[in-house]
Amino acid sequence: MTDQTAARACGIDFGTSNSTVGWLRPGHDTLLQLEDGKITLPSVVFFNYEEDHSRFGRAALAEYIDGFEGRLMRSLKSLLGSSLIDSQTEVQGKALPFRHLLKLFIRN
Repeated sequence: MTDQTAARACGIDFGTSNSTVGWLRPGHDTLLQLEDGKITLPSVVFFNYEEDHSRFGRAALAEYIDGFEGRLMRSLKSLLGSSLIDSQTEVQGKALPFRHLLKLFIRN
């Protein structure tokens, strides 16, 4: 059997600190490399105000640690199952619904 076998399912482990994604193929499951060859991705988003972009995972943490002006958001999973999910926050003077924030993270 090769990795070319069609996947039967894809699973996302959306964790408070880290997230991971896996494929399930007949008799073979695989955790995907998400960032820098690692199978986990920190559940973090950084909105870089200086360069007007957003970063995810380790790249987000690196820009935050490097001192760029912006907004760091972590523990995104804590929004799920809480009343906050229907709320919003402010990022660079604009309203950002928490549902949209989660969509950005999962999409990227």
